[in-house]
Amino acid sequence: MATTSRGGVEKGSKDPQQEKVGKITIDQLRTIAQEKLPDLNCSTLESAMRIIAGTAANMGIDIDPPVLERKKKELV
Repeated sequence: MATTSRGGVEKGSKDPQQEKVGKITIDQLRTIAQEKLPDLNCSTLESAMRIIAGTAANMGIDIDPPVLERKKKELV
């Protein structure tokens, strides 16, 4: 099984907030986004990178430097 496009990990994390299973660089993220752009529901490379970054975050893979900001909870 090829694992190079997933940060060199076999499986995603069971708890992606607490347990990180890998790390990719911004250049690796850009390469993955360029490959996936035709299949994604977006038109720019930047938006494709954000989609891939979100998927990576849900798998427990960090991106260095971070692309996504953590959401802040607000009391309403």
